[in-house]
Amino acid sequence: MFGKLIVISEFGSIEERRDGVFTDGGQQLSAKAFDNLWKFSHSDDKNFKDIDKVFKKTMHGGFRKIQASNYVGTVQTKDGTIIEILPKIYRNSGQEETDRNICRNIFLKMLSSLCSSDAATFQDAGLQVKKGFPILETYIGNYLREVEMLCQTGLGKNYVRLEENERFLKGRLMVPKHFQHNSIDNSRFFISYDKYQEQIPQNRLIVSTLLRLQHITTSPRNRADINTLLDLLSDIQASTDIQGDISKAQHADRSMEKYTRIISWSETILLGKGFTAFSGDYINQALLYPAEKLFEDYVAKLFKDFFRKFSEDFKVHTQHTGYYLVDKHTGSGRFRLRPDIFIEAPLSEYPFYIRQSIIIDTKWKNLDESRPDKNYFIDIKDMYQLFAYGKKYEKQQGIHLDMPTVPKLVLIYPCSQKFRTHLNDYIFDEIEKKYNLRLMVEPFDLTSDYCGCMRQIGDILTRAYNEVLLIGCYRNQAHLDWILTNKLYNVRLKKTEGNSRPGAVEPTGLIIKPSKLLLYNINDISEFKWFDLDLCNIEQADITQMEKLGYPFNSNSSSANRDNKYLLYKIIDRSSDLSLNITPSELVSRATGYDLLNGQMPHETTFIPGSPIYIDKYTELLD
Repeated sequence: MFGKLIVISEFGSIEERRDGVFTDGGQQLSAKAFDNLWKFSHSDDKNFKDIDKVFKKTMHGGFRKIQASNYVGTVQTKDGTIIEILPKIYRNSGQEETDRNICRNIFLKMLSSLCSSDAATFQDAGLQVKKGFPILETYIGNYLREVEMLCQTGLGKNYVRLEENERFLKGRLMVPKHFQHNSIDNSRFFISYDKYQEQIPQNRLIVSTLLRLQHITTSPRNRADINTLLDLLSDIQASTDIQGDISKAQHADRSMEKYTRIISWSETILLGKGFTAFSGDYINQALLYPAEKLFEDYVAKLFKDFFRKFSEDFKVHTQHTGYYLVDKHTGSGRFRLRPDIFIEAPLSEYPFYIRQSIIIDTKWKNLDESRPDKNYFIDIKDMYQLFAYGKKYEKQQGIHLDMPTVPKLVLIYPCSQKFRTHLNDYIFDEIEKKYNLRLMVEPFDLTSDYCGCMRQIGDILTRAYNEVLLIGCYRNQAHLDWILTNKLYNVRLKKTEGNSRPGAVEPTGLIIKPSKLLLYNINDISEFKWFDLDLCNIEQADITQMEKLGYPFNSNSSSANRDNKYLLYKIIDRSSDLSLNITPSELVSRATGYDLLNGQMPHETTFIPGSPIYIDKYTELLD
C-alpha cells in the first residue's frame, strides 16, 4: 500500500509550525517525512546537482520551511510518504479534489511528449486519475500497459548472428576457432550462422527497463505486472550496452516501427532523459521534471503532429540553431539563437505565392488579459527575444521579392482563468507599409484532448494567415456567371509529377487560406469585384467534377488533360465591396512590383497574365 499522499503545487511550501508540519494548502505532514525531505534538500550538490533547483530551504522564527520550485512530479520519502508537486496553472474550480485531478491530467499529458511519440495513445492508455494513486505509479503503469500490448500483438524478431560450438554443421565453419576448440574432439564444429529470434536490441531494452522499474515501484499491482512480464520475456537477456542498443533501435528499419513509442519511453527511464531522478538515504525515489520544459516539449510535439498530418512540405524544427545574434566576432558567429519551434515554409518558384515561416516560443507563465497596464505580465525579456528572432530570421523567399520575407512570431502561454483569449498583435515596426514584424500572443488550453489541441493549432495558424488575399480574374461574362451562380472560384493546381502549365499553384501552399477574393476582368482591368471567402470550405476537384459543375472551359486551354486538379474556394453569399479607390493593378504593384496592366515583371520569371496571385497582409497595402 502507498503511504500518505501530500499534494502541493509548483512554488508551494511545507513548513513547521508550533502545532505540527503543514503545507500551504493545509495538509498535515508527519515530522519524520518532513525531516527526511529537509535532509534530502540539503544533500551534497555533487550527488544531486539539481537539488537547489528543486527545493528552496529557509528558516523563520526557528522553524524550517521548504518551498518547491518550478519542478513538478513526485517524491517518496523513506517512511513511505508521497509528495506530489503539481502544475500551478489550473486551480480554479473551488473544489480541491477536482483541481488536483485536472493538474495530474495536465502533468501526464505533458509528460507524454517526453515518453511517447503519440500523445493520443498515451492519453487513451490510462490517464484515469485515481484517488490516492501517485503520479510516479501512474507513469510506471502506463509503460507496463504498453509492454503488455506489444506482447499481445507479438514481439519483433530479427536475424541474429551466432557463433557456437555445435555437434552439427550449419552456416559457415569458423576454421581458426574450430581448430582452436576442437583439435581433440572431432565431433563438434565451431560455426557461425544466423538465427531468427527475439533477442534483438528493442526487446533487451524492454527487459532492462522492467528490471529498473522493479526497484522503483511501490505499487503491489505494478510489481505483480512487472513480474508477469519478466516471466513472459524470460528468454530475452537484459541489455549490456544501453546506449548502443538504443542507437540500434532508433535506426531500425520500418519493420520495427511498432517499437518507436516504447523505445522512446525506455530511453527516458533508463537514461533519465528529460527529468531528474533522485534516490538516496532520505528518499526512496523521485521523478521531477522542470515544468517549462514539459510545456515546451508538449506543444512542440503537437505542432509536429499537426504539420505531419496536414502538410508534409513544411519543416518543423525544435530548438532550431540556424542563426546567431551576432553574425561575426573574431571570425565566427556568437550567441546562438534557439527558438522553441521554427516552422520553415518551403521556398516557391511561383512569384506570387508568399508563404511565411513561423517562429514560436512557449512560456510557462500566467498572463492576465485584464491588465494591459502591466503589459498582461509579459516579461520584456521575452519581447526582446522574439524581436531578435524576427530580425535574424529574415531571408529571401521567392525570386520576385526585393526585400526579406518577415517571419511570423508567436508567443504561446498556458491558458488559465485570467488568460483565455489571444491578445491583439504587437507590431514591432513597419516597413513601407508593406511588411511588418508583428507578434501574436496566444493561450493554449492544456485541458483539451488531442483533437482539441489540433483545433487550437489550426486556429493559431488561421489567425497567423487571416489576411491573405487571392487576386483572380474572369475571362468573359459566361465565366463570371458560373462563378456567381456556383459561388465558387477555381485555381488550377500544379502537378506533383510531369509538366504543369505555368500559372498553376503548388498544392504545398494550401496551409495559407485566403479570406478575400479580388476578381478582375482580364479584358478590362478597371472592372473588379471583392468577395469574402469561406476559410473552412476549400475543396479539391478533378476535371470530371468540374465538368459536372458546368464549368466553361477555355477552348484554348489545356482542359483536355484529364489529370488536371483544381482548388475550389467557396464564396460567401454576401458580396463584400470595400469601395476603395485602388485598382487590382495598383494593389499588385504595391505588393510585388509587377505591372498587371502591361504584363511586365521587375525580375525574369514565368508568369501568364490572369494567373492567381496571393498576397499576405494585404490590408496594410490599402492605406
